[in-house]
Amino acid sequence: MNGGYNNSTGGYEYQFYNDQSDDVEAKHNFWGYGMTDDEINASIYDWQDNHGAGNVTFLPKLTEKSPCPPVPELPTVVLTILGLVSLTGYVQLRKSALHPETEPR
Repeated sequence: MNGGYNNSTGGYEYQFYNDQSDDVEAKHNFWGYGMTDDEINASIYDWQDNHGAGNVTFLPKLTEKSPCPPVPELPTVVLTILGLVSLTGYVQLRKSALHPETEPR
């Protein structure tokens, strides 16, 4: 039996559970400090535990936690929105100039 036994729940727990028939790529993830490939493989539920399930590929893996991407600052968000609104207006004006017959009267 793979996975880690949890005394508080009385059952096995997996870091990744693939109970579908499709293969899954779980590459470039951090699985825990000091985890060997064999330990990671044992913490994944896949075709090795259920031959009807798909395989999980976890290599290459990260050796340390990956930082979360930064949250955009408000001025960046506002300027992006203003830029998109301006671009939309420009496209509409160009469309009107190129095809005046489609303009509502």
